[in-house]
Formats: sequence, structure tokens, C-alpha cells
Amino acid sequence: MGHISRLVLENFTAFAQFDQEFCEGVNVFIGENGTGKTHVLKVLYSSPDLFVFSDHITPNLLNFSKLFPTVRPENFRRHFSCDSESRTKIGIQWIDFLENITEAEIFYKGLITTPSLKELHLHNNIPDSGRYNFIPTKEILVNSPGFISLYANREISFDLTYPDILQRANLPKLREIPSQQRELMDRIKSVIGGDVIQRGEKFFIATSFGELDFNLVAEGHRKLALLWLLLQNGSLAPGSILFW
Repeated sequence: MGHISRLVLENFTAFAQFDQEFCEGVNVFIGENGTGKTHVLKVLYSSPDLFVFSDHITPNLLNFSKLFPTVRPENFRRHFSCDSESRTKIGIQWIDFLENITEAEIFYKGLITTPSLKELHLHNNIPDSGRYNFIPTKEILVNSPGFISLYANREISFDLTYPDILQRANLPKLREIPSQQRELMDRIKSVIGGDVIQRGEKFFIATSFGELDFNLVAEGHRKLALLWLLLQNGSLAPGSILFW
């Protein structure tokens, strides 16, 4: 399974210097508004795509820029560096289930990107982005109808985490749900009052009093319902990572 073990940032958005190790399990970030908590989560969430290199050794910035909607690859440096004279650095470290360490770093200065690969087997050890789930601040299931097609065809003020999580929520359920996931689903069901039902792009909770449209369900229960859906379709499973 493995986990993300360390993140290093230099001259990146709110951070002049950031160097944090993470434990294998639950990590909690606490801080005042505007101190960069969400930016840390988004960097970690995008790391599998960020460190995929083409034959020309060019980092994949497209999806990364969509997590920060004002940023585009051509003006990445101008938006992201706190200090115009200094380079921007993003470094990630992973540890796999055999305790092998994989590290990757990318430096930006001006419009030049220079990746530094610290391990030759880097490509084999970067986690699959399909294991990563990011639940954004705003509850999105209630706005599901038409959202993905709208995002694909129009400029709207939502970053990539919103269509990402809706696509995960809309995945078909597993044929056989492992007992560990089923147990968690049952615990969530006891809190929200029933199973989650999907019809097209709309969601309902099947309660003992009938089906409740998500518009009539408390936001906290809708967020728990999203966890229920991710467990049901296998997006949340052993080895996956949840950013919330």
C-alpha cells in the first residue's frame, strides 16, 4: 500500500519554506484561514500526475493548473512564486509497503521547468492517481445534474477537484463489496438514515419514510453519503488516500 511520507515546498503560494513529514494513517492540518492548508492538500492530491514525465522530461502541469484555476502552464511561475528572484520547488516522498523510498523534485524559475529524479525506478513507484480521493469544501452531490458536462464545455469557477469527485461518485457499485467496506457503509447508513440511491445524475436517501431528494438532506449527511458512495464503488478501499 504505502503512503506519502514527506512534502517539501519552497516559494510556493503561501509558503516561503515548508517541510513536513507524514505518518502512515490519519494526518490532520490545523491553521488559520489563508495559511495554505488547502494548497498542501491539492499539491499532494495532484502529485501522481505532476510527476509523470514525457519523453522530453516535461512535468504534466495541465491538471495541476486546473486545481488552481487562475494558473496556466505558460504563467505558472508568475502566479506561484512568492519571490520573483527565487526558484519554486515541489518535492514529494513516498514509502511503499516494502519500505522502499521514492523521491521526486521539480524546480521552476521563469518559464523553465527542471525535474530532478532521485530514483531511477521512480515511474514504477509513484502511486496510481486512481487511489487518491479529494472531497472539496463545497458539497457537490446536490449540484450533480449536468455539472460534469458544464465543466467540460464552459469556464466556471470550480477547480478540478469538483468534477473529479463527481466522476468517482458516479462509478457503478462493486459486484462484491468487501466486508471491511460494507461495515463502514452500515455505520454511515445508521447516521444518515438509509442507503444512497442514484438515478441518472441525481441522488436520494432511502429512509423508512420514503426517498429524500438530496436537496432535502442536511449538508453534513450529504458529505457522509458521498463517503458511502465511494465505499460502495471501491474508490475508497485499502491502499487508497482520502484528502478532506
